Amino acid sequence: MKRLICSILLLSILTCTIKVFAAAYTVPTIGTKGMGMASAFTAVADDPTAIMYNSAGLTQLKEGQTYLYGDVNLTYTTSEFSFSEFTTGGVTYPGDDSSLNMFVQSIEFYAARSFGNFAGGVAVYPAYGTGGFSFDNVTAPSLMGTVRHMTSASGYFSFTGALACKLTPNLSVGVTGEVLYGLFESKTERDITIPAGPLAGTYDFALKQEGNGFGGSRANFGILYAISPNLKIGENIKTPTKFTIEGTQTVSGNPGITTLPANGETDYISQNGLPWEFNTGISYDVTPEFTVSLVHWFRLYSQVSSDVGLAAPTSEKTCDDIHNFGAGANWKVSPVLQLRAGVMYNTELIKTEYLTAGFNNLNAAISPSAGVSYNLTQNTEISLAFQYTHFFPRTSASGERIYGNAIRTMVGATYTF
Repeated sequence: MKRLICSILLLSILTCTIKVFAAAYTVPTIGTKGMGMASAFTAVADDPTAIMYNSAGLTQLKEGQTYLYGDVNLTYTTSEFSFSEFTTGGVTYPGDDSSLNMFVQSIEFYAARSFGNFAGGVAVYPAYGTGGFSFDNVTAPSLMGTVRHMTSASGYFSFTGALACKLTPNLSVGVTGEVLYGLFESKTERDITIPAGPLAGTYDFALKQEGNGFGGSRANFGILYAISPNLKIGENIKTPTKFTIEGTQTVSGNPGITTLPANGETDYISQNGLPWEFNTGISYDVTPEFTVSLVHWFRLYSQVSSDVGLAAPTSEKTCDDIHNFGAGANWKVSPVLQLRAGVMYNTELIKTEYLTAGFNNLNAAISPSAGVSYNLTQNTEISLAFQYTHFFPRTSASGERIYGNAIRTMVGATYTF
């Protein structure tokens, strides 16, 4: 059973392209409606994905009905980077312009039901860094030369339960509890050249790391308040958590370089975390058919330590606090058709000294989005959302100028009974 669970999760977060980098977690995009509205959904929260955005919104679901929602998220990213001539390991590399391309997929599922003044739900969704990448023969200063081949898949899925209560006709509150299941698997192959000394020569170095398991938990608290029939404000607070996943590390081809892990198989522990998170939103019904909304996501990533290094990963604070500002709108064109659109801006996440080639999705970015939903029957809705992200240019500590773009498509369906 454990192997089956790992396989299902790995298939859902991993992908398979020729050249690629991992999925972004700087722009929160959950659900087709939330994604179409540029994640400005905290004060709207009127579908099952409220479990993630603001659980207090579950009380808005129709009384006595059960909602099932699922989607598939497909993301294609191009990461461009350029660098000047550099020397490492006794080898000089000429300046060049390069790129990495990625295709990542993930899935999520939500179920919720309203019982009048009470509501509840469960969900499985990608909470952190779910994605994978693979590339061959890529050269960059921050990669210390040329990596012949590298593949990696990692991430954490959240298994979430939520409860919500309408305290007054205008005020609802909600709480969720999450358990995080994580997995990682990576493989690196590269040539190591030592120009002189007792270890002079070129060596075929290979590193493989893998592991999985339940690694952390956290709680979320949501509030939704109707100031007037047309105006609502919402707040969702997520508590921080640290997660630890144990696995194994296998190394071959190290001639004795102390900054690299020793040959053989050893235990390996991956440690990361999620920070305090505050999502504040406001929505206004311009007409019964047209809603506009704003949101500010604030996450204290500067307080989170992440793994750094190859030999003995050390826990360092590699990120800055991140702000996301989103604006969205939803238009009920007819009883069966809805259109939505929005735009989000997010600040850069990772500190410059830790930025490496291909990691453009940790730069500041702007993301316009759009979506549509259509009721096939009284009980069945299908939905689609698109998001384009432009990552602004940034120069790493190793001298690469890194930038790029991403296109994200999400296809979802909701069934009520």
